[in-house]
Amino acid sequence: MAENPRIFTPKKPAKLIVGVVLIGIILVAFLIAAVFNMSSQIVESRMRGTVTAKNFTPGPEQQITVGKGGLNSREVKGQYEITVAVKQKDGSSKDYIVSNLGEKAYDAVKIGDPFDVGPYLQP
Repeated sequence: MAENPRIFTPKKPAKLIVGVVLIGIILVAFLIAAVFNMSSQIVESRMRGTVTAKNFTPGPEQQITVGKGGLNSREVKGQYEITVAVKQKDGSSKDYIVSNLGEKAYDAVKIGDPFDVGPYLQP
């Protein structure tokens, strides 16, 4: 004689299942909207412009810094600066002077080249 094991399966109301699925869809949509909003703000704040002028001010000096290894010194030939014209939202143009360039970066840039000012801005 075989006995039927009793299986207990609680019934979930359809209203509960639909509510949980809707809450999940709303949360996923909110996360997707947040990611797209953040990426658009990053693109707007890039501050990419065109190099309009290059300026080298000679002034050989010896810089001495104190660090973990003691005193360090290096020769600096001068100050390398470029001027970058960045278009603003209102259509006007604003000039930014990037002055903390190294010699290699200065030599790599030509007048008329696109240049991203963002990494060189100081707070």
